[in-house]
Amino acid sequence: MTSDLAKYIDKFSGSNNVGDVKVFISGPRNDFHYASAASKPKHYLASSSKLYTNSLIFGMIDSQAFDLSTPVVEILGQELLEGLTIGDSHKVVTIEQLMRHTSGIPDFFEEKAPDGKTILDLVLKQDQGFTTLEMINRAKAIRSKGLPGKRAHYSDTNYQLLCLILEKVSGESYERIFQDRICKPLGLVDTYVDEISRTKDSVSKFKYGMNEISIPNYMASTRADGGVVSNCTETMKFLKAYYRGELFNRRFSDPNSDTWRKIFSPFEYGLGQMKMALPSYMTGFKRTAPLFGHGGATGHAMFVDLRNQTYFVAVVNQLKNRSLVYRLLINLQLRFNRG
Repeated sequence: MTSDLAKYIDKFSGSNNVGDVKVFISGPRNDFHYASAASKPKHYLASSSKLYTNSLIFGMIDSQAFDLSTPVVEILGQELLEGLTIGDSHKVVTIEQLMRHTSGIPDFFEEKAPDGKTILDLVLKQDQGFTTLEMINRAKAIRSKGLPGKRAHYSDTNYQLLCLILEKVSGESYERIFQDRICKPLGLVDTYVDEISRTKDSVSKFKYGMNEISIPNYMASTRADGGVVSNCTETMKFLKAYYRGELFNRRFSDPNSDTWRKIFSPFEYGLGQMKMALPSYMTGFKRTAPLFGHGGATGHAMFVDLRNQTYFVAVVNQLKNRSLVYRLLINLQLRFNRG
């Protein structure tokens, strides 16, 4: 099984279309590690960072700072939220709706503003950072996605708001809360929320198509929705803690008690987590258990197969072709469980 996996990943990582490729699989009987030649030890998690933000929100709910049903306006005020949804519906948006992407709030990152550009368009042309307020204001200029609670529409803006909620309630920066409530309890020393002042020497660059790109200013500004840097070992440690309830009440991350909505094929979205359950025709008619976790646009995935008690961390460092990391992930699941 190990040699079969290694051969498959060697062939996969030989493509010019991927950056550093790294894999860590942890099963009930054995683990598997892989890193392509000369790969850097750390990498961006992009939207996989949302699991970490979820953990902080759940921890604060456990401490009774607020609840999933708490209206966001009660914490952040009306002025900040006004204009993000249809009419006065911003007044009823809850923390749970932010986490489930059912708030109706537009995505500042990949949706076009009135100038016809997305933030992705802008940073690919020239790297630049944005403040949280700039991102929220950009979302206000984009048409709302419907009334809160009606349907799931993926929006990074939701997690910028969750960042502000964490900071407002705790009185501390997101970066400090992250270190105190995730890294210290789990003993993570190479995991952090990126800041432009940090050296990038040990962090993998990623590609956009065939071209290697560098957008450190933007990545450092994403914070709670995509700014975490880590390595495979520490990501695996967090992933296990997340689904075993080591940082918060396990009921929050239990997929069996979650409610799922279609968000984009082949994913459904629950309470801050993704579900990937592929039909058999997409897996060569081989049966696979559903995977739960999160993925990131830079080619990062961290998921668990609860049926087989197997945890997966996969990294391809590719921003343009976002299906690549999931193609790798499914092949890893098929091959590892077969062994």
